[in-house]
This record gives sequence, structure tokens and C-alpha cells, in this order.
Amino acid sequence: YTYLGGVTLKYPMGSDSASPFLAWDADGDGREELLVTYQNAAKSKNVQLAVLRQAADDGWYAAHMDIEGAAGELDGLHTVRLADGSDCLLVGYQEPAGQDWIVCLYQWQNGALREQTRLQCQQYVLYDFNGDGYLQLAMVQRNETHGMLQLRTFTFTGGQTEELLQEKSVTTLDSRFEHCTWLSAEELSAAEKALVMDFSDGDGNSLGEVMSYALGRFVRCYTQDAVNIPNFTARP
Repeated sequence: YTYLGGVTLKYPMGSDSASPFLAWDADGDGREELLVTYQNAAKSKNVQLAVLRQAADDGWYAAHMDIEGAAGELDGLHTVRLADGSDCLLVGYQEPAGQDWIVCLYQWQNGALREQTRLQCQQYVLYDFNGDGYLQLAMVQRNETHGMLQLRTFTFTGGQTEELLQEKSVTTLDSRFEHCTWLSAEELSAAEKALVMDFSDGDGNSLGEVMSYALGRFVRCYTQDAVNIPNFTARP
């Protein structure tokens, strides 16, 4: 990180890898760049991103740095394969209040890392629900029109000239659900996947729901009211 002038590295809280570094072929030339997440308090309270490239002397230099993130806390860094074979970068940030997440998609375009899409949600997960080697994005959001929580799912589509996300399904959830506190994807069998969701209601009670995914859609298969919902299914 000395290549960035001595900043403070920012570690993801929720991804499988707790490293602030992510190797990624950003421009598709067959050589991996290095994404770095950090904070520079003199410039911003938000997480910042930089893309480092390897120099001829085996050192590194900043090809693009001080890319302003969406919030001050970092949840995870992920590369996602698009339908055209290229990759995009998905970064999850946490809102200052600690309640919601912001999901941003980035692509390398014209010599710079550029934000293409930004979505706010209560929880999100990346998973290959179809078993075809391509990730889908599932998230729980509040519908601003009727105020109820919804489960939205997306596929990752085109490349440089297309929208990166295509919405596949929207499911309105139980009216008692006020806030989603947990969302995880599980494999029930080779042909069936599931989403495990925990919620709190307006009185602080815990509720849980499992939705199975088969033949391209989610179906409710289990709902439970309990005081200690996080124990009713296995957690990583």
C-alpha cells in the first residue's frame, strides 16, 4: 500500500476473503491487476478503491486511485463473470447507520474503473442458483410505494455497451417483516437451491423464512416464528 502514499487499508467484513486486495484482470488483457481498498481520512470518510498494475521492474504502480466508494464500511469484494465472458467488480458497502447495504458494480472503461450500477438493500447474496457457472444477485429491499419488503433477483448480462443487471423476479414478502437481518444461499440438492432469511418485526420479534429455488423461480417452503431464529437453520 506504500504505492498509494501510506493510506490505511480497509478490510471487508463479510466476504469469504478478509483481504483488502483482490487480483482481477480488470481490462481483459490476460494480466491481473490488483484492486486495493483503503481509507484516506484527509480526503474522505468513505472507502476508496485503487487499481494497481505491475511495472517492468516487478514493482507496482497505481493505474487509477482515489476512486470514491459509496460508504465508510466495506462488506465484500467479488468478481462476477458476465454473459459476454468479461468480468465486472461487485463491492458491498455498509451505510453509516449500520442498517442497509449499498451494492455497486464497476467496470474498467477507457483506462479507469467506473461505477456502473448502485443499489441499496437490507441484505444481499451472490450465488449460482441455476448451477450453470454464472452468479445471480439476490437482495431484500423495501418497496417505496407500498412499504413492504421484497426479494429481488438479478442476472448479470452484457458487457461494455449493455446494462450489467437484468431483473429476473420480484417477490413481496410477509407483511410482518420489518427488517431483514440475515440472507444466505444454501444447496438442498443438485437441482434445488434455497434462500434462508431472518427478519425482525416492528416489535423486535424474530421471524424466519426459507424459499426454495427450482425451475427458475423461488417458492416459499418454510416460515417460522421464534425468539432465536438464527439457530433454526445452520449458519456458516
